[in-house]
Amino acid sequence: MAIINGTNGADHLEGSDGIDTINALGGNDVVNGNKGDDIANLGDGNDEFGWVPGDGSDTIDGGAGLDTLDFDGANADENILIFANAGKAIFFRDIASVQMTLTNLETIEFEALGGSDLVTVNSLAGTAVKHVEIDLAGVHDGTAADGAEDTVIVNGAGFTNGAPVNDAIKLTQTGTGADATVHVAGLAAETTISHFDPGDHLIINGLGGNDRLDASLLPQSMVLVLDGGEGSDTLIGSAGADLLLGGAGNDLVIGAKGDDTAFLGSGDDTFAWAPGDGSDTIEGGPGTDSLAFLGAGVNEAIDISANHGRTTFFRDVAAVNMDMNDVERIQFTALGGADKVTVHDLTGTDTTRIGIDLAATAGGTTGDGAVDSVTVEGTAGIDKISLSSSADALGIGGLQASVAIQHSEAGDRLLISAGDGDDVINAAAVAAGKISLTLSGGAGNDKLVGSAGTDTFLGGAGTDRFQFNLVSDSVVGPKADRIADFRHAQGDRIDLSVIDANTGAAGNQAFTFIGNGLYTHHAGELRFAVNGADTTIAGDVNGDGTSDFHITLTGHVALTAADFVL
Repeated sequence: MAIINGTNGADHLEGSDGIDTINALGGNDVVNGNKGDDIANLGDGNDEFGWVPGDGSDTIDGGAGLDTLDFDGANADENILIFANAGKAIFFRDIASVQMTLTNLETIEFEALGGSDLVTVNSLAGTAVKHVEIDLAGVHDGTAADGAEDTVIVNGAGFTNGAPVNDAIKLTQTGTGADATVHVAGLAAETTISHFDPGDHLIINGLGGNDRLDASLLPQSMVLVLDGGEGSDTLIGSAGADLLLGGAGNDLVIGAKGDDTAFLGSGDDTFAWAPGDGSDTIEGGPGTDSLAFLGAGVNEAIDISANHGRTTFFRDVAAVNMDMNDVERIQFTALGGADKVTVHDLTGTDTTRIGIDLAATAGGTTGDGAVDSVTVEGTAGIDKISLSSSADALGIGGLQASVAIQHSEAGDRLLISAGDGDDVINAAAVAAGKISLTLSGGAGNDKLVGSAGTDTFLGGAGTDRFQFNLVSDSVVGPKADRIADFRHAQGDRIDLSVIDANTGAAGNQAFTFIGNGLYTHHAGELRFAVNGADTTIAGDVNGDGTSDFHITLTGHVALTAADFVL
């Protein structure tokens, strides 16, 4: 066992092939232990300890100054693990089971030098290490990647004394092309990766705690995986195609640019999309998961549909396609523009609620002034669709997914298309002025009940019933409700039986149909007249000889009493 002593100058010290103790003393020294399991005391100064394949497992104390371990890999597939143990940094290499024990060293440099390497950097909290530099070049001091598929894993702090640690990890890149370096900052030691291939992998694990893993400033470089682990985490992807893993907890996942894949894990998670982001695949998990999709303030067409048990959200601008499974809620915030939103039959999917916010601004309380259109489609079977309104929203229920439209205006349009089947669409609980409403029954014997506002009815094929509950449901004049396809031959009926035809008498009185005759000042008279291209139905409920409501039929229809439920 040799003892090798340096001076207080800048020494270059070489160990023997045996077990050495090297005391470098002062100065900026370069020390190579060579073969054997050596002990090196680097002393004062900014020192460097070098290791090459064939050397032993060394124990190094850097002493004062800024000291570095320079570790060269071999042109082989190596597993490297860097971790903390009782205040010391441990550098382990699987080939030859090399273990370097480091005290008072501030920087670790690993040059891979070829092969498909796996480098794992655990938390180095409690050690002196502040920088881990990983160079994936194929040759020593090279400027090009090695062409093999390398993987770098950086783990967060996880837990300290059993308590979760909240990490804030930020990924950035300096330089471009062959000079690009990825920086992983926010932990006790910053990790950098240089000379990587596009096919190399970078995995960031938050482990325990409510972590923030932010790659928003990282251009498309390596294949990136962000794994939040346990806790309510925030994951923000890079400009590339990332894999985002929420893990347990209520996570916020932002894919950002690139076509990303997200596994949200357990908990009530949210995947957020903003203009400029890519087409993403979202896999939910246990809990109530949501897609929050932000519009661009331009004219956008949004199409939400089922696809073999999955939910597809398509945006025509930039042809964005979101593919989802186990995502229960979708929130679309339009932010201006004349938007067109279509919600198809979502039977067989996990989506149960869709929110459509037509406000002019995020968090706003008023509409955008543009004419927005929403279409909600029923199933091929029997549907019972109900609509209701509140101060700032309009709700549609009875289908696989309920739909809530927020901050609509009277000029906006809503089409409820029930499709096939003997359907019921009931909009009686919708206040006037909320939206321009069209109820379409489709094929089948349907019952359509209008709102307090201006409605259009399309019965479609089959024997349909158009029901009016209040005189105020259809006003006199051009804003009266319209039945666009009333058909005698199909047995269609206009149901006025709920309306009291005589407000001056007790109880609910029936109307008296007087054909196209004029009022005779008797309450309860119901008549029709042809006006231009339309037919107008009019009713007088107080006997003053003046119409109290109108219903417009498209086309010329010679009505009879049999066309009504009076």
